[in-house]
Amino acid sequence: MIERIKTIIAHYDLSIRAFAIKCGLKDNTLTNQLNGVRELSLATVNAILSTFCLLYTSDAADDLIG
Repeated sequence: MIERIKTIIAHYDLSIRAFAIKCGLKDNTLTNQLNGVRELSLATVNAILSTFCLLYTSDAADDLIG
């Protein structure tokens, strides 16, 4: 799941900070989750899906869930 999120970040050419802000997440929380310091939370996944499914149709959701 983490690699898929990183793929979406790269696809839209965003920094982790910009991606976090766009999703309404704290950048340090997202960074820690992506680096394995903290477990990826359901709240993070939901924020990403909500943001990118609404803004970019289902392409990001397809990328995220495979």
